[in-house]
Amino acid sequence: MQKVLIILAGLLVALVASVLIAPGFMNWNQYRALIQSEAAAATGRAVEIDGDIRIQLIPAPRLVIENARLANIEGASSADMVTLKRLEVHVALAPLFSGAVRVQSVILVEPEVRLEILENGRNNFTFKPQPKAVPATGSASPAPQTPAAPTPPGGGLFNFQPELSIDNFTIERGRVSFRNAADGRTETIENLNGRFAMAALKGPWEASGSAVVRGIPLSFLGSTGAIVQGRTLPFNFDLTAIPGAVRAQFSGAVTNMQAQPSVKGKLAISGKNLEAFLSALAGVPASGGALARPFGIEANVVASNRQSDISDIAVRFTDTQLSGAIKLKSGKATEIEISLAANRLDLDAFLQTPAPVQAAPAAKGAIPPPPTKGSRAAGRSRPAPKPGAAGAAAFDLSRLPDNLSATVNLSVQAVTYRGQPIRQAKLNYSLANREITLNQFSALLPGNTDVALFGFITQNDGAPQFEGNLDAATSDLRTLLAWLDIETLGVASG
Repeated sequence: MQKVLIILAGLLVALVASVLIAPGFMNWNQYRALIQSEAAAATGRAVEIDGDIRIQLIPAPRLVIENARLANIEGASSADMVTLKRLEVHVALAPLFSGAVRVQSVILVEPEVRLEILENGRNNFTFKPQPKAVPATGSASPAPQTPAAPTPPGGGLFNFQPELSIDNFTIERGRVSFRNAADGRTETIENLNGRFAMAALKGPWEASGSAVVRGIPLSFLGSTGAIVQGRTLPFNFDLTAIPGAVRAQFSGAVTNMQAQPSVKGKLAISGKNLEAFLSALAGVPASGGALARPFGIEANVVASNRQSDISDIAVRFTDTQLSGAIKLKSGKATEIEISLAANRLDLDAFLQTPAPVQAAPAAKGAIPPPPTKGSRAAGRSRPAPKPGAAGAAAFDLSRLPDNLSATVNLSVQAVTYRGQPIRQAKLNYSLANREITLNQFSALLPGNTDVALFGFITQNDGAPQFEGNLDAATSDLRTLLAWLDIETLGVASG
């Protein structure tokens, strides 16, 4: 009897070993058509795998797929929505026996995702899985349907949802593009390299990596806690832009996730060179002007899909300190409230044109470099704009939505302009029905001059028009005129 048990145990071990080891020696490429058809049925798109397919179970489950493509929708700008050079998945074997799925690593090599919205409003990121065909029975009438047995409390075997965790999800040299054909807008994320981890579906999660967005190299670091009672998700996010060494940090939480999600937290932005960042954002070289200095911004943020409040704003830039709040309400009508106050502002420093950078003298006999694309030397000079065209384009009330209303209140204690201080500068206006009501625009100018302006700004014959009152009083007119560089030598002193 003992010998029989030993033989049975040996046969069982051999059977289990063959089941676990055999997949590693199988040629899974011969099942390529079946795998592609199942993937196509799940996504509703054609799936093609041009490279090898490898599956093994010992010493741990492992899947490798090379050169895979997911087809795009009809009318899209490219044939493929997703291309992938290599996918590799490693799963821990032991946790599977306890009903848990622990993915040790997922590696995506050179994935490229092309998101697109067509002119007719269709998008390529909405999938419609294909229903599986019911095999024919050869009978003219369908077989009677038997009622399904009720699911026992706690769920049946097929309702089992295993615990899922991912130790390491890596993306190497990824690319994501977005294109809106209706308005011609395109956005691209290039050279995406990142690592992501998920302890469980409800968190905590971690993410870190780098990418190039709009030509700006960025690095990111983020983490979340576990979802609290199914409605609150705490998180931290840190984003750093290389140009200007600008760092943005947000620490807060997503609350009320089931009903009306909202974000609450603290925002902090700091940088060593504001001009370097803005120049990189605009795609122009930095000139070394007044903005090439450190700065900092802090604020409390509460935002939802209907309302956003930015309070306790604190901005520091050189000697300028600004504080205030911004509120935004959206819906059938959009309402904006802005209230900002600053201690001082040096306009002379901002308006000063930096000295042009002198090019190094060319060596004797050196051949000058060819003209760059778009330069005047290349014969592509831009036509001069028509008088008034730039101002009309930049300030056109008719382009504003008719359901937009705004209230703006700005004040600066001292503004330095032309070497003299302008004190108690205040601007208060409201926007409604594409018309601006200038409630207050006042300041104390040099020469003890008090100026106040109020009225209305409307769009008339394609250009903005002001109608209102100007009140001005001065006790030293000559000082005011001298500040404005107006010559008064020929005028009597009285």
